[in-house]
Amino acid sequence: MSFKSNEHSWAFILESEYKPNDITLSHYEVNVVVLSAEAVPYRNLEWTGSLLPELDTWDVFQSAKEAADFLESN
Repeated sequence: MSFKSNEHSWAFILESEYKPNDITLSHYEVNVVVLSAEAVPYRNLEWTGSLLPELDTWDVFQSAKEAADFLESN
């Protein structure tokens, strides 16, 4: 996926794999736990701006529909 630094982004990782010390939290506008359709807890980060290397193992989307589809399919 080509990343556009001026667009809103959503990133998801399993809550059980979330390591807050590895994330620059001040960069993100939203940092919450969300439940997928199967009630699996995911950490959700949302921001506008550059993609930080620390998110290379996260599922990242720049489309609200794709982000919603990810939660509905997991």
